[in-house]
Amino acid sequence: MVVKLRVVPDQPSPGVVDAKLYETLQDPRSALTGNTVLIDHGHDEYSALSHLQKGSVRAELGQRVRGGDQIGSLGSSGSSELPHLHYQLMAGQDLFRSDGLPARFTNVWIEAFTTQVMRVAKAKRGIPLTAR
Repeated sequence: MVVKLRVVPDQPSPGVVDAKLYETLQDPRSALTGNTVLIDHGHDEYSALSHLQKGSVRAELGQRVRGGDQIGSLGSSGSSELPHLHYQLMAGQDLFRSDGLPARFTNVWIEAFTTQVMRVAKAKRGIPLTAR
């Protein structure tokens, strides 16, 4: 179930982070993660999907979502130089204080610098992935 939504402007262009876009918001610190949807899985497990494009979020507060539902579009809202999705599975609702939890994926691939493409089950920090 969707338990939190945040609306933050997108960055003006790739490679730029204009902090003034979110410094004037009610909670500038939380705006660093941009447009975020927080999903409650129960048992104190939450998924955060962050940096979504402004205006693209389809989920609503209290809505039940399932695998395959489109939540929103990749964006560069908050403190983000390039459009991407920040995914975080955690034991609590606070993106900055909650402990992270291990996440497993079934449709994620690493597109290496060569033409080789490899399917992975467990993401590694800092490695760009593609969902198929």
